[in-house]
Amino acid sequence: MADKAVNSGEEPFDASVVLYLDPDTMVPVEEALYVVGSTAPGTMTMKSKIAFADRAAAEEFAARHGGEVVDFPAAYAAAREELPKSRLTIDQNRKKTGKIKEPTATDTCTVCGMYPARFPRHHAQIWAMDGSTLHFCSTRCLIHYTAEPAKYVKEPSPTRMAWVTIFSDNMYESAYGAYYVVGSKVDGPMGKEAIPFKFKKEAEDFVRENGGRVAGYSELTPELLMGGK
Repeated sequence: MADKAVNSGEEPFDASVVLYLDPDTMVPVEEALYVVGSTAPGTMTMKSKIAFADRAAAEEFAARHGGEVVDFPAAYAAAREELPKSRLTIDQNRKKTGKIKEPTATDTCTVCGMYPARFPRHHAQIWAMDGSTLHFCSTRCLIHYTAEPAKYVKEPSPTRMAWVTIFSDNMYESAYGAYYVVGSKVDGPMGKEAIPFKFKKEAEDFVRENGGRVAGYSELTPELLMGGK
C-alpha cells in the first residue's frame, strides 16, 4: 500500500487489511493494531508489519515474537521509510531466484534481434510460465511481442511476469504497475518508445521537459508506440 501511494502520489483511501490471526477477515486499516519488526517474515518487505484486531492480541504476539505494537499511522510511516532499501532487496532476491535474468552479451531481442545488454536503460523481459526468459531491447519490442506472441515464437509459453527497466534508475519493475511516457522526443533503441517510470510524478516531470503524455500499461499498443492513437 505504501509503495502504491508513493508511486501514484495519492494517499490510500478506504483501505482494508487482513488480520494475521483470521486471514479470512479484513478490517479498515485505521481500526487495526500492528506489530512492526517481529521475527515473523514480511511480505515483499524487510520488516514485517502484522495486523491484529485488538491491542491484547497484538501485545501477546509481540511478547512471543518481538516487535513493537503501533497504530496505523506509525506502521504506514515505517513502511514508507523502508521503501528504498526494500526495493533494492526485492530486486536482488528476484535475480537470485531467477525471476529476473540480466541479459548476457549474446542474448538477443525476441522481436528485432538486437542485443538488449547494449541498452541498459531500455531493455525489458518476460518470465514465462515454462521458466524461460524472453529478452527485449526495449519496451516497444515487449509490447509488439505481447500483441502477437506467435509471430515471434513458434510455441509461446504464457507470460508469468513482464519486467521493464525504470528509466531514471535502471532497476527492474513489473511492467503492469509502471507509468509510461509515450510520444516524447526521447527515443529508444527502435525509435519511438514508451519510457517507463516507477513514480507518476517522475513521468509527469519528464513530460514537461520532453513532451508526450503519461499512459498505463493497459493502454500500450504497437500502434500507440508508433505514433498513432
